[in-house]
Amino acid sequence: MASTYLTKTLTTPTSDKIFTFSAWVKRSALGSEGYVFTIGSNGGSSPSHYYSIRYANEKIYVQRSGTGQLITNAVYRDLSAWYHIVLTNDTTQATDSNRIKLYVNGELASLGTATYPSQNTILDGINGARCALGLTYSGTGNYFDGLMTHIHFIDGTAYDADTFGETDATTGIWKPKTAPSVTYGTNGFFLKGENSGALGTDSSGNGNNFTVNGTPTQTVDTPSNVFCVLNPLQSIAHPSYTNGNTKCGSSSDNDRAIGTIPSQSGYYEVKLVQAPVGGSGSGLIWGVYDVSNNPALTLASQRWFKTNYGYDTHYATINFGEGNSWENQTTGLTASAGDILMMAWKNGKLYAGYNGTWFFGANPSTDTDGSVQMLLADANAYQAPLGRSNLSGLTNAEFNFGNGFFGTTAVTTNSGSGYSDSNGEGIFNYQPPTGTYACCTKNLNT
Repeated sequence: MASTYLTKTLTTPTSDKIFTFSAWVKRSALGSEGYVFTIGSNGGSSPSHYYSIRYANEKIYVQRSGTGQLITNAVYRDLSAWYHIVLTNDTTQATDSNRIKLYVNGELASLGTATYPSQNTILDGINGARCALGLTYSGTGNYFDGLMTHIHFIDGTAYDADTFGETDATTGIWKPKTAPSVTYGTNGFFLKGENSGALGTDSSGNGNNFTVNGTPTQTVDTPSNVFCVLNPLQSIAHPSYTNGNTKCGSSSDNDRAIGTIPSQSGYYEVKLVQAPVGGSGSGLIWGVYDVSNNPALTLASQRWFKTNYGYDTHYATINFGEGNSWENQTTGLTASAGDILMMAWKNGKLYAGYNGTWFFGANPSTDTDGSVQMLLADANAYQAPLGRSNLSGLTNAEFNFGNGFFGTTAVTTNSGSGYSDSNGEGIFNYQPPTGTYACCTKNLNT
């Protein structure tokens, strides 16, 4: 989402002392500042009055011009998770700590720093101020890198977090209320993000639509159904990650990207941005990682297929192996830019293919192994998607775990709707085999 943001000019508010902001956010990168929400009174490089919520030093910061700052004790480094952030501002309150309150996932945040404005302090200059999502109050840089959904702004009423979310009675997980009962006020808005062609459309009834800047991408990854991504926090080597951690690039041997959600029966796709290049043995390895029996990310727990040129006379094209060893078997096929690689596993067996055809005559839907099969160590073990580079040949590869995109390009097969798994989840370029499932939270019990 870097350099992509939404903006709107505010009018005379219902209240210049009371408002509520609520949003679900999923970060994609660590280390840099990223602004979730800002109000800047003049939109210039040094606005005279502003209010902001941002990530910095992996903590959440709330900052207002004059007096008022909150900094969390907790750090928020889980890039696979959605966080629900609610900020209430009500300076009419007699108790100072009630004038600004920050909730994360339904609970008041533990604060390392907390300074509060005086009672009845107003936020000057709201009329004509720029409200921005994903952009700093100064108007340049510090873009939010990640996803946002169900964004509410309430002008004139201070609501607690349980107005917008609730605890699931079965799972105990904090989840969104999709239609909260609120009074939005003059400048209030509700951005659902449900229309890919109009992501700035206000659903509050106020018509407070936002201008979309850049090219935001809609995804089926939501707080109600979280999809697998590649995990920058994994401990062996570090490729570069972009596009919400679904695209990775490598410049060194053995860079490893591990998926965040494992499965006993899974399916995913990888698109080669360019053909494997470089010296002998360069290429992409794609496969699975046994997280049940080998949580330490050892080589012995990996099983993979590999694209490369000229590894040696036995491994001239696409081959398969496990741990540190390669089987003396080749598919006879050469990987090229634009190829879509497929990976499926079920009943303790691993299957691979590309461009709609499974290698060695296999058919995972009917448990037909073909001339070569790769056995997983434990049929009941959970396997996480795996991407690796061999030497430095992989420049970029785009993973689709069911979110319906390769990079920023939407899947367009099957009349533009793509193909779903056996539970109706995910959007894929090819039909996932019967009995295999997208790596997402709704499929965890499957």
